[in-house]
Amino acid sequence: MDHLGVAEWLGYLGLERYTDAFMKNGYDDMRFMDLDNSDLVEINVDEAESRAKILRALALYKSARQQNKQAHTGVDGRVRGSTVSHNAELSVPVHFATAGRQLGGDGGG
Repeated sequence: MDHLGVAEWLGYLGLERYTDAFMKNGYDDMRFMDLDNSDLVEINVDEAESRAKILRALALYKSARQQNKQAHTGVDGRVRGSTVSHNAELSVPVHFATAGRQLGGDGGG
């Protein structure tokens, strides 16, 4: 897999019960998730604590992706190496295993 799926991400957070709500509303790819609290209410993430956890984790995900992108981009803006995209993406699930524990999930393991 070259990117983290929403179902897997929710599992890392211990919030897999919301997988169907995300999928039914077209949120099936982490790379395109841009949600706020009102979006989560609209798709029936009804617990305030769960919404807060999702928003914190989403911010961590975006930050990790940006850091990976910067770490693997040369001064000229070009991606270095032929497998950088794959390797950069692989580090995100590891990051979320730790973040899941920090955010109160089981960390997927």
